[in-house]
Amino acid sequence: MKIAYFYCFAWASGDMTLGAVVDAGLGLKQLKNELAKLRLIHYDLEVRKVVKKGVSGSQAVVLVDGDHHHLRDIEQIIEGSDLEESVKLKSIKIFRRLAESESRVHQTTIDEVHFHEVGAMDAVIDTVGAVTGRAVLGIEKILCSPLHVGTGTVECADGILPVQAPGHC
Repeated sequence: MKIAYFYCFAWASGDMTLGAVVDAGLGLKQLKNELAKLRLIHYDLEVRKVVKKGVSGSQAVVLVDGDHHHLRDIEQIIEGSDLEESVKLKSIKIFRRLAESESRVHQTTIDEVHFHEVGAMDAVIDTVGAVTGRAVLGIEKILCSPLHVGTGTVECADGILPVQAPGHC
């Protein structure tokens, strides 16, 4: 059984997760070919080697127009794509879970949630790319170490919130 293990000594962004998939063996060309199945045209994807605090890795940088979407918009994009059915289902499941979290934080319904903090199209590329990578690399299970949550505050679109901000930031 192939297992991916995330050692969470700090936080992880979508860019870092997608970069880790590339480092694990998914070629950038193959990743771009899979993401092309989404039929999105207003984005570009670059992968950069980075070293932060002595730790190296790849960072996938997604460049998109600054748009925000509701869950139903994102589901339509994914469902209307040419991706494998298992990738579609897992990606949508992730977005629904994120929408549920956002809806609790903002005391609204999942249908009214705007994906502004996660940058909707950036998050689609990060999430679908990571799910695709898992499928292509044959990863059957994902495990992670305990999460370190930290203290303090962070400024985001909703104002200044405590670290770890509930559900986003």
